[in-house]
Amino acid sequence: MIFAAIVIVLFTRPTFIDTRLNISFLNSPSSLRTCLFKMSDRYLNNGTIWLTSTEHTNTSLFRDEIFKNLILFGNSISITTTDFGKDIKSSTWLRTNNYVIETSDVTDLEGTIHNLKYLHSWNSNAKFFLIATNIYNETDKVLAGMVESLWFEGLYNFLLITPDRNVSNVINFYTWYPYRCKRGVDFSKLRLLDTCSNGHFQNNSNLFPAKIPKKLRFCKLHVGAVIWPPYVMSPSKRVANTDHYVLDEGIEVRLIRAIAAQLRLNVSYTVSEKPLNWGDLFDNGTATGLMALLRGKKIDIAIASLRPSTQKVQYFEVSDSYFFESFSWCVPHATTQPSWRKVLDAISYQIWIVFCLSFLAESVVVWLLSKKTQKETYYKNYINCLLNLFSMALGVSTRHHPKTQILRWICCFWILFCLNFGVLYETQLFSVLTKPVYDNQIKSIGEIMENNLQMLFVPNVLSYMEKNYSLNRELYKNSVDCTDMNACLSQVAYDKDGAVCVSTSYTDYIKDSYVTQENIPLIHCFHSDIVTYPVILLMKKGFPLKLRFNKIISQLVAGGFIDFWAEEVFTHKWKLEELAKLNTTNTTELLGIEQLKSAFICLLIGLLVATVVFVAEIIYYVFKLIKGKHIFIV
Repeated sequence: MIFAAIVIVLFTRPTFIDTRLNISFLNSPSSLRTCLFKMSDRYLNNGTIWLTSTEHTNTSLFRDEIFKNLILFGNSISITTTDFGKDIKSSTWLRTNNYVIETSDVTDLEGTIHNLKYLHSWNSNAKFFLIATNIYNETDKVLAGMVESLWFEGLYNFLLITPDRNVSNVINFYTWYPYRCKRGVDFSKLRLLDTCSNGHFQNNSNLFPAKIPKKLRFCKLHVGAVIWPPYVMSPSKRVANTDHYVLDEGIEVRLIRAIAAQLRLNVSYTVSEKPLNWGDLFDNGTATGLMALLRGKKIDIAIASLRPSTQKVQYFEVSDSYFFESFSWCVPHATTQPSWRKVLDAISYQIWIVFCLSFLAESVVVWLLSKKTQKETYYKNYINCLLNLFSMALGVSTRHHPKTQILRWICCFWILFCLNFGVLYETQLFSVLTKPVYDNQIKSIGEIMENNLQMLFVPNVLSYMEKNYSLNRELYKNSVDCTDMNACLSQVAYDKDGAVCVSTSYTDYIKDSYVTQENIPLIHCFHSDIVTYPVILLMKKGFPLKLRFNKIISQLVAGGFIDFWAEEVFTHKWKLEELAKLNTTNTTELLGIEQLKSAFICLLIGLLVATVVFVAEIIYYVFKLIKGKHIFIV
């Protein structure tokens, strides 16, 4: 005994019936019924079947129990009218292998396909049997309209079944071949595969032949893109009198070029004049920007570092991933310290404090010991102790040497101490003078908020963050949608009052463009990534070449071509930048005042201190002279 699950959906809410089949109704079938029986025996004996009818007349085949039993051979069956309720949409999970649709109107067919394609059981690669029995006027035009509607939804594996207009008992089986592009797409060019009369097929042909050729010569692939290095570079030119562009460089541009070369496709690119116009895709299916073009099937494929999501999987076809991308924060680079600060910052302030304390302690010890002996006369003056010990620290010879053994030993230890300190200082000074020293660098999102930096989000990044992370109110308050990357990066690099969240590949590509004349970076990007996601191609719903594309993509990934192209794109940019630098700079570097700035500042400080001391001595001498005492400080 054979069992089948039959779902009958009438104009009321659907009910679900599990019943035993009965084929006792097969008595004296008509030519159409007999031909359909023979056809179902060959093509409807495997997998699940979905039957739907847009006919509401008594002549509808779906109201005839004989036709129902003709095709029920133990498979899971869903039988519906045009009334699709929420119950049927949420309850049919089994993937459908065959669709049998009875219709005679293009509009009804479009509505039926629209309802079916949002079911969980939808399968655009299934077999479609279109039974057009009640077409009385303009048959060719109606059939062409049906083919156009099916092709718009990406359906090509279909069979048109219609009675012959001249012979009453003959049934014609038509199909249509896509990608016959030499003379353009013509939906009226149907091919008669076979005819049937009273269950006898004239040619016994295969009613579902392979329809997509291996090489798609003269066929066009319409690609929509957003300029987003290194995936899609700026177009080299615009095609005259069209809205299409010529794109030559970019990781994804090279990927499309490789796929098109293998399938012999001609590629045309549509690029939005509005920058960063990825657009949004909402839960109800409405879209903007690039997503709207793909949603309206004005393009076949969308590229520009796109990532999969729940909405995209529902409304588009998603290719296999071929690259991994991530988001990170880029903030203003810490400013370099001025040259004069390097003299003091060569060693830490703690070491300077230790040196000063040691100097004061040494001078006090020498001064106190000198006061206890009669031999020492010069060091009994504390000022003389300071001057001589400072001279020893600088490595300058002194005219007055200690006369007692203990003072000589103490001064010897002081000289050794200063020698080691001088070696340490000079080593560190050479190090800081030969490389830039920066102030404290911002390294976390907490520090971004503490410094009141405006948070700039690229549109596709902000939409991802809103849906996948619970951002606090402060983050939303400071966030701004970045619609012009040049303006956003200038705000970060030059105005230093913003932080941008952007993909790491993009920052790796452009960061060397934001440097000073001394090759000091102006932008610092965090090393830790916020999130990593796979990069995919987005295709229109029901794109017939999806499997072909995925096969080629997997071959290119396995062969290492994607990584090779990425490396080539970066290398090409770096070579161009180096060439530009060579063309804009002299071949010789002249020593200028900027390189000697720190030395002149130190000399100026020394002269100012000497002048102040000299003036102080004169004032002190005049003051003593007035009092009748002739004292001069040596």
